[in-house]
Amino acid sequence: MALLIVNEERHDKSLTLEFSGRVDESSALPSLTQCESLVELVLDLKNLTSMNSMGIKAWVLWIKQVPKHLRIIYRRCPAFLVSQMKVFLGFLPPGARIESFYVPYFCPACKAITAIPYDNTPQTALEDSITCPKCQQAAEIDIIKSDFLP
Repeated sequence: MALLIVNEERHDKSLTLEFSGRVDESSALPSLTQCESLVELVLDLKNLTSMNSMGIKAWVLWIKQVPKHLRIIYRRCPAFLVSQMKVFLGFLPPGARIESFYVPYFCPACKAITAIPYDNTPQTALEDSITCPKCQQAAEIDIIKSDFLP
């Protein structure tokens, strides 16, 4: 079981929390008591590897503690997390924004899965296929686009 590691970085009135590892029932999510002078909380989730059902419950309870005046930005969300955001009430609080996310592509030729980053803008269009970086064959999108887009 991978530990959850959270690195903090402050810039003016913004706090970035970079999550690495797994969120589960044993994870210690960071304290939010020193957020009163901030205006923005950035949750960088690129290195988050998984979140079980108890981790989802802990996350929803934790995110409810974020002071209401803070703008919450989800950055570099893995695909499994974007899917959870649409299913679990409270996972993505009102006013929170998904800035960027990863989309998985599967290559049937070499069986590789490649995660491609996308910015979440009105112009974002997910590619149906990409060239597999491993074998140069076509890799197909591995999600249902209509169910996935944040």
